[in-house]
Amino acid sequence: MSDTPPLTDNAEHRERSTGTATVDALGEAESLLTDDPAAAEIDEAGIEQHDEPSPWVVDAAAGAPIDLPDTARVKEVDDRTNGQKAEPTFEARRLEVIAEALADPLVVPEAKRELRALPVTDADQPPAPSQSENARDRSPLDLLRDGVLWGSAISSLPTLKWLVDGLLYRDTVAVIFGPSGTAKSLVAQDMSQCVATGFAWQGRAVHQGKVLYVVAEGTSGIRQRHEAWREHHHIAGEVGIGWIPFPVNLMQPDWVDGLVAFATEVGAVLIVFDTLARSMAGGDENSTKDMSAVVAAVDRVRRGCRATVLFVHHSGVVGGRQRGSTVLLAAADTELELVPTTVPGHFAVKITKQRDGATGAKFPLRLEEVGSGRVVVADDQPPPDAAAGSAALTTAQRTALDSLVAFHDGRPMAAEAWREASGLASSTFYRALNDLVRRREVESVEGNQSRPGGYRRVDNGPPPAEASTWE
Repeated sequence: MSDTPPLTDNAEHRERSTGTATVDALGEAESLLTDDPAAAEIDEAGIEQHDEPSPWVVDAAAGAPIDLPDTARVKEVDDRTNGQKAEPTFEARRLEVIAEALADPLVVPEAKRELRALPVTDADQPPAPSQSENARDRSPLDLLRDGVLWGSAISSLPTLKWLVDGLLYRDTVAVIFGPSGTAKSLVAQDMSQCVATGFAWQGRAVHQGKVLYVVAEGTSGIRQRHEAWREHHHIAGEVGIGWIPFPVNLMQPDWVDGLVAFATEVGAVLIVFDTLARSMAGGDENSTKDMSAVVAAVDRVRRGCRATVLFVHHSGVVGGRQRGSTVLLAAADTELELVPTTVPGHFAVKITKQRDGATGAKFPLRLEEVGSGRVVVADDQPPPDAAAGSAALTTAQRTALDSLVAFHDGRPMAAEAWREASGLASSTFYRALNDLVRRREVESVEGNQSRPGGYRRVDNGPPPAEASTWE
């Protein structure tokens, strides 16, 4: 008869103790304890009370010395939390379980040997840290040493590629802006659906890919617009565009992180925010601080999924520039202005900024009724340039212009003084002012220490060359 009794009479426990151990055994270390009724009780001092040595007790005389794991490694893991309570790491939990099992005198030697020999498979390993996590752990000096590109090594950077040929680059930030009611959203939706389907946009090739369109305002009409576009282009199947019918707040980091993860998951190449104002709830467009936060957030989105980000934005009180802080203009790679004409439903998209390309090009467009909606089409017969003369001035425009001529003496006139002189309501006056600036009937003059700024009448000689470049 063997001097050492079997581990247990229970067949299941016997199979566990003699089979190949796996990491699952760590969580079942208690099952390795004896259930023998003769097992000794332990007093408060931890000393077993026996008349004769129990075969279940392992000491230096009866068995191999207990070889505990390197407890310094456990301490090292714990020290990384700087003494603060934190979620234990995978390695800390693993070592803790093994240490407890090996230190327990009731665990038999055979089980301890199996615990020491536990194989560690790929499934047991914690997920490898991401590149961004590695970057955060490295010092700025290390990042500079490894990241600098000397001389011709700059050629290793990727070249710019078009998303919409001659208009939008891939992996950039763009803005399309214009006055209210000038079909900004229709133009952005037209571009987006062309990218999603691979259709050329106004004769310009596109890089086809999935699009995420954040409809932060105007959700009630998006269905009619989408159906009209499909009917106009004879689209029968699905279109690779995802409409998000609620705002995505760029002022909230969790929303930004969620958008990056989702855009990466679906492989989006274009993300549109319509409009900027509704995508920064709690922020102020006129605040440099808030707009800088929006720019930082959109850069996280762009870098995270390598998509082009397009904002739909409003123009300011004075036509020809975006509303609010200039931070977004400075950060944008492309700026597109939607320029209305004197004929309703006719307008042009003008490239006013292209960080790495030509500016000034215009795309004359018009709206066309299709079913219950409208679509954007090329304008083969664009209307005359608005600066060709004042014959088509509206009543409000004529009133504002006449008051400027009558009440100022050749010097620039402040906008508010001009409004009071015109007698027009504030909203009517500033709408007329914007139109007169676009028509080049009046111009804005910067002020200085010796002369205040304001507006003055333009001498309407031959129209500027740029005003007639509709071709």
